[in-house]
Amino acid sequence: MTRVLFVDDEIQVLEGLEDMLRARRSPWQLDFAVGGAQALEKLAAASADAPFDVVVTDMRMPGMNGAELMERVRHDWPGLVRIVLSGYSDSGSALRAVPVAHEFLSKPCSPEALAEAVDRARQLQMALSAEPLRLIVAGTGDMPAAPEVFAALTTLLSSAEPSIAEIAALVERDVGVSAKLLQIVNSAFFGRSRRIFSVAEAITLLGLALLRGLVLSVEVFTVFETRPGSRFSIDRLEHHAAQVGAIACWFVGAEERSEALIAGLLHDVGRLLLASKRPDELEEILRLHDETGRPLHELEFELLGTTHAEIGASLLALWGLPFPIVGAVANHHVPERTGASGIDLAAAVAIADALAYGLEPSADLLARDGAAQRIAEWHSAARPEAATA
Repeated sequence: MTRVLFVDDEIQVLEGLEDMLRARRSPWQLDFAVGGAQALEKLAAASADAPFDVVVTDMRMPGMNGAELMERVRHDWPGLVRIVLSGYSDSGSALRAVPVAHEFLSKPCSPEALAEAVDRARQLQMALSAEPLRLIVAGTGDMPAAPEVFAALTTLLSSAEPSIAEIAALVERDVGVSAKLLQIVNSAFFGRSRRIFSVAEAITLLGLALLRGLVLSVEVFTVFETRPGSRFSIDRLEHHAAQVGAIACWFVGAEERSEALIAGLLHDVGRLLLASKRPDELEEILRLHDETGRPLHELEFELLGTTHAEIGASLLALWGLPFPIVGAVANHHVPERTGASGIDLAAAVAIADALAYGLEPSADLLARDGAAQRIAEWHSAARPEAATA
């Protein structure tokens, strides 16, 4: 049984949610809080035997807004799934919620869309708590720290409303990150009619959610130590990630392209963690792959009890990336797990992963609604350069 706490400052809204969800016999245990203060009281009062699993909050509330509530929840109950349900445009509060919410839903939201988001996030949360994952990600007990600029950016976005100038100044502290960011924004992928030379202008054009993901995708290839002389190559992995990010955007709608780009750029981040923490096992996996041609993720599961996809997803969830991106990374070798019939985010990354390797996508992917046609169009089109090539 999944326990879900809904938070809004309007009793009528909560009553409407209760009627909407109970009418469809949702398999959840529902509770409701009027405002952030009451939500914190209910979370604190929940017993160890029956804790809450998910918190769904409105953004605009007096006294304590949704971003502030989510920040408290993240700090005091880090295992809870945090979903923002918002129907207004408040750039300051929305900006602060970027690092602390797993998923954003827009009002009005159908009961089906809400149920799907909650169930998807909960299932992903449970999948990422498996013991083999915890052993690899946590290692000897020290959780991998988020890259420096990404972590500082997350902190800045969580604070009082920062200006573009403050954000640009932070990014510019790292010459490598700022140079790579300008390279990305000026790539053919974004189709700019003129070159962008200012980090501040690049941030304005990209948007803050995309910026945060891009900063992480740039930094993550520099933070893990790898063994000299290994079969594993960070350069090859980074080049492949850039290709997958660019291709994945081809297979989703405009509203999902930012998420598809970030998911593609980060889909193999788990392999970086393996190269750093489990170099001997990774070397054996790569040796077996070279000798037998068997897929790497199958060999990983046999030797480790998990795969780089789940490892990477667990790491990204730890660092606070949105669950749609985390889910796409977790499922890019098993996109059928999402239950989608069309090209969802996980399927887009899976298709892109295959095409970047010069392979045809699986029969399951080819059978999805519109997939075969889109793949044929991709083969015949003049495609943009990889976003970080």
